[in-house]
Amino acid sequence: MKLLFIFLILSTSTYAQLVPILPPYPTEGSSVVPEKVKKEESPIEETIQNAQTVPTKEAETKKEKVKEKKTENKTKAPKKEDTLSHNTLMFGYEFVTSWVPSKKTLSYTYNFNEKWTLEGEYAWASMSAPSYGINLGEIEEKRFSLHARRYTSSSFHFIFGAVLNDLKAELGDDILDAFGAELSSGIRLQNLGLSLGMGNRWHWKNGITAGIDWMRVNVPLLETKLEDEVLDDIGTSSDKKDVKEALKTFNRIPTFVLFGLSLGYSF
Repeated sequence: MKLLFIFLILSTSTYAQLVPILPPYPTEGSSVVPEKVKKEESPIEETIQNAQTVPTKEAETKKEKVKEKKTENKTKAPKKEDTLSHNTLMFGYEFVTSWVPSKKTLSYTYNFNEKWTLEGEYAWASMSAPSYGINLGEIEEKRFSLHARRYTSSSFHFIFGAVLNDLKAELGDDILDAFGAELSSGIRLQNLGLSLGMGNRWHWKNGITAGIDWMRVNVPLLETKLEDEVLDDIGTSSDKKDVKEALKTFNRIPTFVLFGLSLGYSF
């Protein structure tokens, strides 16, 4: 009997060891919550997420750099108009011009801005014994110009404005000897016209200014003065006809300037 009781106890303990112990199921009152399984992201979702976050940060940094550069430019680099010299004085020389070649020029220019300037110019020249169809002893020419210069680039520009030509001529010895010493020897005429042309002008930071007028054409439109009393003394000779033709030529035919050089200072 004792042996049977011992056998039952041993068999019961062995069976208890074979049964696995399972974790308790969660209930409403228990505080144990099973761990949630983390959802794995696919490669496509990771790419989309990275594309939404990384470029936005780069764009923000780029915007900040652009703003910094703009503020630096505003504080450090002044506008060109602020450093523009408004006054320019120049001396020039016109190699090829009519009626009297090799004119010297003086000019004052006011620079309104980068595109527009207004210039007053005085040119003069004289020569002895020229030949314009009549016998002249000396001829002197003066030109007063008021030009606007319109810049299409930093140096190239167009020229247009008004011009007043003043020309004096002395008759030659052949005519004076034929009509005596009492003959008035002077002829003077003036005409007002328009001037058109083009050129280049360069400015340096130290104030030095250089320019070249490639071409200018002066078209006479209005005769403002004519002193030709000498024609009354000449009478009906052929010399009178020659003088009249010369005066018409001076008053009607346009004059020109080629390769007019100038050098000066801006302040």
